[in-house]
Amino acid sequence: MNSNKLKQILESIKSGGVSVEDAISKLKHLPYEDISFAKVDHHRHLRQGVPEVIFAAGKTEEQVISIAKAMYKKSRSFLVSRATERIYSTLKIKKALFHPASGMISIGEEKKKKGNILVLTAGTSDIPVADEAVVTSSFLGSR
Repeated sequence: MNSNKLKQILESIKSGGVSVEDAISKLKHLPYEDISFAKVDHHRHLRQGVPEVIFAAGKTEEQVISIAKAMYKKSRSFLVSRATERIYSTLKIKKALFHPASGMISIGEEKKKKGNILVLTAGTSDIPVADEAVVTSSFLGSR
């Protein structure tokens, strides 16, 4: 959840469009949602200005998919690093993008771009890391 979403909820309470109980229901997973094997940090965007990134390496496919779906349900966005094409195809979330060079999966990237980032490599073996930097910076709102 980002600050704009939180403001919408609070404004809805103020205007009478949403009951306090409904607002509590929407906010009950702040700051964490316990999904048994992981605590999904839905509050990180409010605290840090950027959402939690799902690091797929070392997790089972089912764990990555469960965490991504929990994040998507609350914020309509997530970023997965070190993912496989199999995780992406099993995830089945429309408009999610798989970036094969870096193994990143993204959806809901920041639309308002600001600042410019230049990514340079020393050779072709650096391309996966360079692509990860490009995907991440774009997701977070940079050109």
